[in-house]
Amino acid sequence: IPGLNDTDIPALLKEAKQRGATHAFHTLLRLPGSVKDVFFHRLAEVLPLRSKKIEHRIRETRDGKLYDSRFGRRHHGEGNYWQAVEQAWELWTRRFGFADRDDGESERPPTFRRPADGEPQLEFTF
Repeated sequence: IPGLNDTDIPALLKEAKQRGATHAFHTLLRLPGSVKDVFFHRLAEVLPLRSKKIEHRIRETRDGKLYDSRFGRRHHGEGNYWQAVEQAWELWTRRFGFADRDDGESERPPTFRRPADGEPQLEFTF
């Protein structure tokens, strides 16, 4: 969330890596429909001194808007601030050794198998 936790990228990635993550991705906060009203109302309650800064940063990454519903643009921002976030993301994912999604490595085969008709579903155990 621009202006709220974008500075936490290094710590979040470090923690994820220490806990076994091998891949990481990021996405820009989406605020469609009434979600934006709820989000900003709650934000003003919890962080009243920072709420306007956070709104400004979100708008800065969306060319003045709070949300862009266009396919392919919903999860990404634009402008200088978003470019800085993207650069930080690239730096820290590389530094912590996260696999690049486009590195040509083949993905592990899926482990999901649909039970055959009449076959009981397996138990989930720890």
